[in-house]
Amino acid sequence: MESKSFTNQITSINVPSRLSRLGYRFLLTSLRNKQVEVSTPFETYRGNLTAVQLDYVVLTESDGSIVFIRIAKIETVIGL
Repeated sequence: MESKSFTNQITSINVPSRLSRLGYRFLLTSLRNKQVEVSTPFETYRGNLTAVQLDYVVLTESDGSIVFIRIAKIETVIGL
């Protein structure tokens, strides 16, 4: 059996229940003020996770750009 390392990776697709969304936000909050890579169906973003709100996160990219990403659209988050 092949072992895989999932250190600092959070994966979710279409989190349907309120409890699951709360747990997902809790995990995102643990990565606040850290460098992360956030993947959505549209694009992948890299930067500092500056805030976790009720239904979106705020990411500050290295060039100073601020990106708002809906939690419902996040596919993966990897701590860098």
